[in-house]
Amino acid sequence: MSDPSPAGEQLQTPRLSSPRPTEADLATIFAIHRGRETCLHNPSDTLTRLDEMGTV
Repeated sequence: MSDPSPAGEQLQTPRLSSPRPTEADLATIFAIHRGRETCLHNPSDTLTRLDEMGTV
């Protein structure tokens, strides 16, 4: 299933407004999600390889 939201779209919640991640953000997202402290309470979210991320 593909994501219908185009890259560059704003993600909006009542407390957050953030640009949608793009391919350029993958290395940073990977660096965050491979850290033990980041996924301390949900270890199944820990990434060990870039190919586990899928695509943006």
